Amino acid sequence: MCGYQVVRFSKTRFFLATTALIMFSCFSYLLYTNPVERHADINFGDKTTPTADDNFNLTGSVNRDDENNPGSGDHLERSNASFLGESLRSTENNKTELIVVVCPSGKDCDTSFAGKPETFSACEWSDCEISIDQSRIPEATVVVFKYEDPYPEWPKVRFPNQTYIHMMCERPCRELWWVAKYDDRINLTWNYRYDADIPYHVSVIEKDNPDEGRYVPRIPLANKTKSVAWAVSHCNAESKRDIYVAELSKYIDVDIYGKCGTLECSKALTQDCADEWEKHYKFYLAFENGVCKDYVTEKLFRTLSREMIPVVLGGADYNVASPPHSNINVKDYKSPKELASFLHQLGQNEDEYYEYFQWKQRYRYILPINENCKLCEIAHNMEKWARPAYHNYYQWYSFVCHNDLVDEMRKEGNW
Repeated sequence: MCGYQVVRFSKTRFFLATTALIMFSCFSYLLYTNPVERHADINFGDKTTPTADDNFNLTGSVNRDDENNPGSGDHLERSNASFLGESLRSTENNKTELIVVVCPSGKDCDTSFAGKPETFSACEWSDCEISIDQSRIPEATVVVFKYEDPYPEWPKVRFPNQTYIHMMCERPCRELWWVAKYDDRINLTWNYRYDADIPYHVSVIEKDNPDEGRYVPRIPLANKTKSVAWAVSHCNAESKRDIYVAELSKYIDVDIYGKCGTLECSKALTQDCADEWEKHYKFYLAFENGVCKDYVTEKLFRTLSREMIPVVLGGADYNVASPPHSNINVKDYKSPKELASFLHQLGQNEDEYYEYFQWKQRYRYILPINENCKLCEIAHNMEKWARPAYHNYYQWYSFVCHNDLVDEMRKEGNW
């Protein structure tokens, strides 16, 4: 009996001691491998970390503070979950870093750059390889999830040195339930929004040496015998722009090209079409298909490169997204009828009309950065770009559109 008790007591002590040792080892491992603790001077929650290129900024600085950025919805908050991807290792400059791009099934994803060393030949950081082979994800430093994918195939194992990026340069789609799957997984945001980790948009900056004198138009206003042009292939868009244009057409001539109109161009929406429109039309409708925060597309910038005045409808702050006195915003008019009256008046006054092009003397555009170059830079500078995952990505990404704008304008303007 006593011997049994002694043996039992010894096993119990051994079990307790072993358990305590295992728990202490696990705690020590977690403490050591948690970079938030090991690098107390680094604030992973600081969203004001500057991007590598000043060219990301529009005129003025990118606003990441919701108090100074009204209408932004919710700010992103970092997660304390295990999917952090924030190991602050020093990447060897001479090591070729692997970037794996994950494209949704059935999506037309440009993969022409994959596996080609020349992809990075013009980049500051060039020791990178891009692959679309998902079996190589375990080797990757950066994993990029492109576009909107309701059913992302997440890797079964998340490796500690990896950073996950969601690259989405289009506005959110209507059904966003699936975005919640990205919570606690995505480390960096790459999209059109100014408060993204990597903003991707055209920038407008002042010229180093502004042109002297007034802008000299190439096309006399007398040659522009038509009023408004609009090229559109996405009919009945969520922004309800079609409803606005239908009302506007009652008071001013609007020529609609493409699938949603009655007119065609021999090479629809190409350079030749734009050349013809510029010669004959005074105004062009740069109406977005969604009224979403910061969302501006090529409709505006292509028109600004011409001698047509863009009339804009969208969710961006056009005072920031475009040069001063360069566009006409429908929000500034109570009704399409009032807007049409202004366009008629402006189109008959050459001096006032060409005031909308004087910005060309002082400002210029910077195109979005080369995405492959940026990815390679990130892969080689993880000390700078490492971030914990976002736990409220769904909330930040989803609630940014206000597609009731036209309905509200109709109610307020009684039209």
